[in-house]
Amino acid sequence: MTRQENIFNMKITIIEILKDFWKIGYNELSIILSKYRILEYIDAGYDYFNSMGEKGIVKDIEDYMREQDEVNTNR
Repeated sequence: MTRQENIFNMKITIIEILKDFWKIGYNELSIILSKYRILEYIDAGYDYFNSMGEKGIVKDIEDYMREQDEVNTNR
């Protein structure tokens, strides 16, 4: 598989992980993914996410979302 195919598969996997951890539906998750540009974040951090477990991935993404909220609040 190419790197892009691996990244695509990682995104699908992380989407499922987030949906399950947060106990939300795809519609709500789609809004969150778009608001925080999480798919782009996964793309940029593919190598990092590839070496993490599910809990670590969720924690990292939640930390990223909090940081984005702080940045947007301080504008």
